[in-house]
Amino acid sequence: MVSYVKYCPIMIGDEFAAAELIYRTFRNELVSSVSREGVINFHEYIQPDSILDRLASNYSMMIAVLIDKVLGVIEIRDCSHISMLFVDDACRGRGIARELVRTTVNFCHNAKPSLQAITANSLPGSVPFYEKLGFNKTGAEQEKNGICIIPMSLQISNLKSEP
Repeated sequence: MVSYVKYCPIMIGDEFAAAELIYRTFRNELVSSVSREGVINFHEYIQPDSILDRLASNYSMMIAVLIDKVLGVIEIRDCSHISMLFVDDACRGRGIARELVRTTVNFCHNAKPSLQAITANSLPGSVPFYEKLGFNKTGAEQEKNGICIIPMSLQISNLKSEP
């Protein structure tokens, strides 16, 4: 883990940097594996105004920041479902995504002490990463909004500190 990276809730104004990081990562790595419908839906979903609308309802977002650069983003719905998790390509393998998940799980568990599990819809290529964190598949691959996903779940007590 990169110890000098700050993990914190997103602040108003950070939605632009978060959207840019998500878009860049999606474009560089994922767009070729998503249908045209999925690309259109995803682009609408990650617009800064869409992010703010979700944050005003039942979503929360945490970011990993180094000085003033957003290195990673995690979004969670209802303090129980990871809806997005992205880390800058240049920062992969440094524990940023793992720490974003751990920080978010702790935040959600504090907000909902009875919370037993966090769910996520993983892209097929991200399943091994989620499994290293302690997530388990809970269903078969399916298409949702033009994107192939695999439902997964993490029992709060199973969050692994090191993948």
